Amino acid sequence: STIAQMTLVDASAFAVFFGAFELGKQLWLPPIKSWVSRQSWIADQELATVSCTALAAGGAAGLGHTFVKFPCKWVVDGKHVSSLASTAFGKELVSSTLKSLGPNAVTF
Repeated sequence: STIAQMTLVDASAFAVFFGAFELGKQLWLPPIKSWVSRQSWIADQELATVSCTALAAGGAAGLGHTFVKFPCKWVVDGKHVSSLASTAFGKELVSSTLKSLGPNAVTF
């Protein structure tokens, strides 16, 4: 059924979302911490480091979520699997990614 399919898609997308967020934190923390430490104008360097890392990791998590959910939803909505290689799919994926990138990054 469609409800079961979307539940599986949502669970998979959120698993990727949280995995990407945790991986993003690990990957982005060292370079962000290094950059922030060289900025004498930043009063609270710890807060800046944590905030910037969360923003970068949230953006990565949003990309991961969109890249899992959008193609699955495309197929569940009745579009043929072969259309995943189409220009229309590419345009809609880019549009969906750009629309969700900011809100996902800022959420964290």
